Amino acid sequence: MTITRRTLLWGSAIALTGCRAFAPEIDFRIAGLSGALPNQVIDRFRNEFHRPTELKPANTPVELWRWLQSPPVPAADVVSLGDGWLASARTQGQIQPLPDRWQELIPQFAELPIFWQNQGLGGGWGIPYRWGSTAIAYRTNLISPPIRRWEDLWRPELKHRLSLPDDPREVIGLVLKTLGQSYNHPDPEQVPGLMSRLKSLHQQVLLYSSDAYAAPFLSENTWVAVGWTTDLLPLVERYPNVAVTIPEEGTALWYDLWVLPRIQRQLELACRWMNFCLTPAIAGQISTYTAATSPLSRDRLGLAEPTLREQEKFFPDAIFENSETLSPLSDRQTLKYEKLWQSMRLSP
Repeated sequence: MTITRRTLLWGSAIALTGCRAFAPEIDFRIAGLSGALPNQVIDRFRNEFHRPTELKPANTPVELWRWLQSPPVPAADVVSLGDGWLASARTQGQIQPLPDRWQELIPQFAELPIFWQNQGLGGGWGIPYRWGSTAIAYRTNLISPPIRRWEDLWRPELKHRLSLPDDPREVIGLVLKTLGQSYNHPDPEQVPGLMSRLKSLHQQVLLYSSDAYAAPFLSENTWVAVGWTTDLLPLVERYPNVAVTIPEEGTALWYDLWVLPRIQRQLELACRWMNFCLTPAIAGQISTYTAATSPLSRDRLGLAEPTLREQEKFFPDAIFENSETLSPLSDRQTLKYEKLWQSMRLSP
C-alpha cells in the first residue's frame, strides 16, 4: 500500500527525518503543500502584515509529517496538515492546541458552515482552509453513457479498464456507499453482500495505485480512474477527452488544516495567518486558482455559479450532504477492514 493523505487513518505513524531549513532572516515561516496556495497569497500577507514571510512547499503530505516530527532549525510557525494525520499528530504531541483567544484572533472561523466548524477534532486543534474529495475520472471518447455513480464501475465494458486507489478505506468505503452504508461503518464484515461486491469489483481492476494512476489513464490502458480531485481536476483542464464526476451516492471528503507545531514562536501571527486564509478575497483565490476549494461557502466567496466543468469542484448540496470525511479506525476495526481488503485482493 502506498503512502497517501489517508495513510495515518490506516495503521501507525511513519518515522521519517530531514528537512531543508528556512532562511534565517525570515520572520514568519509557513510549511505547506506545493500548489495549495496561489503564488500571490504570500506576497499579499507579507505586504498586509509587514513581516518577512516564507512558504516552504512540500511535495507530499508525508514531507509535512516529517517536518512536524523533526522540525528544521528555525522551525515553521504554522504547518498544513491533512485530516488523516491530525489525530496522530495530536496524540504524539507533534502539534499544540490553538490559544485560548483563538476565536477572537480567527473571527472568520465563525463564517464557516457548521459542517466545517465541527472538523479538526471539533475545533481548537486546527483551522480547515481547503478541501476536496474522492472522484471518478473517465475517458469521454471511450465511454458512453457518462459515468455518474459508483455503481457504474461494475459496467461489463470496464473489465480490466479500471484503476482504484491502493487504499482500503477508499475502496471498501465506495462499495459500502453502493450498499447504502457509510464509509465509516464500524463493522463492515456484517454488511450483507459486501464481500461479493468487493470481489466482483476486483475483477474490473487493472491497477491499484494512489500515486501513479494518471499515466495509464492518459495512455488509455485504463478508461476510468478513481482518485482525488487535486490529481484529477487538472487533467480536465489539459485533456478535452477527460471528464471528472462526483458520484451521486456521495463520496469521501478530505481537508487540509493549518496547525501549530509544538515549537512555535509566533502564536498570534500564526492565528492571523489562519484567519487571512479564510477571508473572502483569499479563500476565493484558493477556490478559483487551485484544484481544491475553500470551506467558506460560495455566497461568502461571491463567486459566479459554477460552469459545467467546475461542478466537480463545487458539487451540488445533495451530493455533499451524502458525503463524509473518514474517521480514524480503532485497532480492532483496522483488522476488520484489513481482512476484507486482503480477501478482495486475493480473490480470482
